[in-house]
Amino acid sequence: MGADGRLTEIGITPRPLQKPHPPIYFPFAFSMTTVRHGARVGGIPVLLSGDIDFCKGLFTVYQEEAAKAGRLLKWGESVALGGFLSVANDAGKAEAFAQPYRWAHDEWFTPFGFPKGLELIGDPDTITRQLETLQQALHFDEFFIWLNQGLSPHEQVLDNLELFAAKVMPRLR
Repeated sequence: MGADGRLTEIGITPRPLQKPHPPIYFPFAFSMTTVRHGARVGGIPVLLSGDIDFCKGLFTVYQEEAAKAGRLLKWGESVALGGFLSVANDAGKAEAFAQPYRWAHDEWFTPFGFPKGLELIGDPDTITRQLETLQQALHFDEFFIWLNQGLSPHEQVLDNLELFAAKVMPRLR
């Protein structure tokens, strides 16, 4: 930690056994600084935004910075998109499942300037349409799901994952 109280370095102990090391993800990437750093070191930023224009800007900066570092990437390569997921067969039930997330975000993240980002809340058809629209515009490689684990009953979290896996994922290609 520097004299100004800012974190300047993090050590990993023990070092990863795998060579090359597993991919390094930069979750909650909302800034050009984070995206540029990720591109320079070969990390994968996880963008939690449903704003296509904002994501395109970050994707472009990532691709340009990666090229400066000698990595020529296709559009959307090595970039992940992410968002909060609450899926149920009934949209009202999905909305009710989202309440603990919204509470936690409002109490824990918003006070520190962390934006809400992408919310995927609804029935499988609604979620599929949202993801298809984002995929067509951004061509991202990976999708990161943020769930209510720890805030919601275990069974509810499993239901969310199972419905997403059974009704949404097979339709995304």
